[in-house]
Amino acid sequence: MCHFGWDIGATKWVGIGEVCDVDGGTRRIMGHGLTTDTPASVLTSIQRWTQASLASAYLGGEDHAVERYCAFAGSVDESGVVVGWPNRPSWVGYPLHQCLFPPADEGGRIDGDGLCAAMGEHRFGVAAVYRDFLCVTLGTGIGSGLFFDGSARRTATPALALGHLSVGGGEVCSCGRVGCLQSVFSGRKYLSQERGGGFIEPDASSDSVGTLVRVASGLAGFLGLEAIIVTGGLVGYWPRFADGLVSRLGEALAGLPCVAVSSSFPHLSAAYGALELSYTGEQL
Repeated sequence: MCHFGWDIGATKWVGIGEVCDVDGGTRRIMGHGLTTDTPASVLTSIQRWTQASLASAYLGGEDHAVERYCAFAGSVDESGVVVGWPNRPSWVGYPLHQCLFPPADEGGRIDGDGLCAAMGEHRFGVAAVYRDFLCVTLGTGIGSGLFFDGSARRTATPALALGHLSVGGGEVCSCGRVGCLQSVFSGRKYLSQERGGGFIEPDASSDSVGTLVRVASGLAGFLGLEAIIVTGGLVGYWPRFADGLVSRLGEALAGLPCVAVSSSFPHLSAAYGALELSYTGEQL
């Protein structure tokens, strides 16, 4: 059997596959590409990479089952149609599940990237030693995933990730509301200040990062968590920023039985989580 986990984010997609090898074991394959405002072209690139990966597998002349799971930065309804994605509004209405999975694939599932990132860190990463933790994903927006007693827990309203908690002030968020945490600090804010075609490195000592620190540490203290895990593109692109953020979180958590840790594979957390869920068949 072959397994694939995909993570479709606002700026890029990442895929991790485990395919059959000639010695009877499995071989891990990774791929990536850009996410654009045209969902059909993005899915075409994902499917081409997946098919090429399957073509490279040793299947012994037999048909093998393929399990797939997708982490997604937007929101979908029960049928897998995109119903919300503030960072890519052109995707709204797109039948993501229907176009991403073969018609006969009843096991293919889509879930939030924050929860998948938490699963990836719990199974393969720095959260493996914790049962109660908050995973904060810092990319174009701010996502989150929560583990209690060793299990992933979903919020009552999946769209209300950490980035859309109201903190007051700030600019108009991509969701249309004012005062969301990610309107105060997120990758989109820094992208809008680009110089020379690239990002400006975030300043971990800034007041906006201080707001993020207060919200995350406050939740961790209130819920009695063991750890805050930070991951995502901003953590991966700028290790100095990640170190500064973890340091500020550590100061805010002083006196609490909770630590702050940055991911060892921040660009891949959600894809690893999706890969793990392709094995378990669990829907978070």
